Amino acid sequence: MLWQMPLAELRALLAQLSLSSEGELLAELQVEPELVGASKRLQSSDGRIKARIKQVRQGEVPGFELHDWDVLYFKGQLFIPADTQLCSKILHDAHYSPFSVHQGSNKMYHELRQLHWWLVMKKEVSEFVVRRLVCQQVKVEHHVLSGSLHPIQIP
Repeated sequence: MLWQMPLAELRALLAQLSLSSEGELLAELQVEPELVGASKRLQSSDGRIKARIKQVRQGEVPGFELHDWDVLYFKGQLFIPADTQLCSKILHDAHYSPFSVHQGSNKMYHELRQLHWWLVMKKEVSEFVVRRLVCQQVKVEHHVLSGSLHPIQIP
């Protein structure tokens, strides 16, 4: 429990410490989602994105906005910098999630697009799905039935 932790351990957790008016020690912890944190680190290390963030702060770029922790968003979706490892992680997590249904590249793209955005996203989603055998297998329930069989009359 936090109230029993030594001061050094609280500081190691990056807790913000303050004293209340009654002289009690208050510790505030901030939690940041892993994906947002990774995107923020990549955004802060890219010179072009830093320039874009500066333009967004000045209100010069429509469609872009800054949200919590100064992270860049595009039309409400988290802006993912051009980083193949992060994009691959997002695609892998979306595809192998227990809630994934292997619905094909269009459906996967539209679901990912609700939360994330990066350049050439649609192309990367399509290429990812093409490389997965499970997604390429034809499912019986998607075929139109050919109808009932009729015997051929022999003359």
